[in-house]
Amino acid sequence: MKIMKKSSTQQSGNSCLMAWIPIFATVLLGSSVSACSDGEQEDQNLTATQVCDFTLDASAAKALERMGATKIFGENYRNSGKNYRDNPESFTLARTAQMLHADTTQRNSCYVYKASTDTGHPLIHVDFFATDKYINPDPSLEKGESEDKFYPLGLYAKTHGTESATLYFKCSTQGGGKKTPYVKATLFSASGEVSPKATGQDLMTILGTMSRALAKQLGCASEAALPTQITEATQPSG
Repeated sequence: MKIMKKSSTQQSGNSCLMAWIPIFATVLLGSSVSACSDGEQEDQNLTATQVCDFTLDASAAKALERMGATKIFGENYRNSGKNYRDNPESFTLARTAQMLHADTTQRNSCYVYKASTDTGHPLIHVDFFATDKYINPDPSLEKGESEDKFYPLGLYAKTHGTESATLYFKCSTQGGGKKTPYVKATLFSASGEVSPKATGQDLMTILGTMSRALAKQLGCASEAALPTQITEATQPSG
């Protein structure tokens, strides 16, 4: 899914001709010049705290900045020229809560890009969905997998290097004719987009913070019991 860099205006040629018409008001002149900059609309750059419906707190925002080695980001559909919250594919907590029981193609996901990237690959892709079961990890099976780390967060929280993070937490929801007791949250990062300074804990800090915001939206914050601070991961021992 490629980030939309710029949107073209078909009537740019006609609009730019207006810049040659004598204009006697300074304000109007400034408006005419800025309105015909090659008929293109610049991207809306975002800070780390603005992405994903403002779900990242200070620590998660720093984690995202460290992951991307930047403080300027873009988000799919936010740069499409449409009203962000009116776009049915944009990420909002309300829409994510509503589509929690939908299938993969219909669920509401958050894609965040480095503003400077031209690869079309997201720095992070975050997704949530309801589930009636969760993985109960067996440390003895994970022994020796140095890139896998577990966190005392929710029912099950794990990162695999800086490539992915998974979190299950308690949250009773109903949809699609059934009631489910858990929510699964996932975060994936694209190879080549992540800074060498990033850590697995950065991924889990972002995912845990967004999960806490969604749990509040769903009304299951006390049930989920997700902490505000993500502690250091430990490698499994068996």
